[in-house]
Amino acid sequence: MGLLNLSQNQGEDELSVTIVEQLRFYKIEASHDTQTGGHCDIHVHGKDHFLWIGEAKVHDSYAWLEDGFLQLSTRYATGGYGQDHGEIVIYCRGKKGATVLEEWKTRLTEAHIDVDIYDDQIGSRLWFRSKHECENSGTPFHIRHRLVPLYFAPKK
Repeated sequence: MGLLNLSQNQGEDELSVTIVEQLRFYKIEASHDTQTGGHCDIHVHGKDHFLWIGEAKVHDSYAWLEDGFLQLSTRYATGGYGQDHGEIVIYCRGKKGATVLEEWKTRLTEAHIDVDIYDDQIGSRLWFRSKHECENSGTPFHIRHRLVPLYFAPKK
């Protein structure tokens, strides 16, 4: 998905709507601000009870990312059949976004000892995956923590 039209000046909702529009362009059933235990930023429906939920945050503090993790994992996630995956979308306007993602991973695992990191692609793809027991169902819930770099300060 090309994210070139995401802007430094857009808020979380505007950025998420842009992603939802791109998903719809590819005929994916996606929506923004859909009610799923709260107003979920990115909601993707599919066949056979498939539901993927994404919570988006513009990084300005790790506490804000923690809020997103808690929203996704304790408010929106069901962990039911076809509904056991979600994503934290981290819009990063600062330099060297990979360091933000590394620090977030460290803070997440220190604050939540039940969270297991099982796929780390920060160095090459700017994401990592975690899983933990879903409070709602007691089944494993998987989260991809994805950095969307928005830093823009050309030298020329």
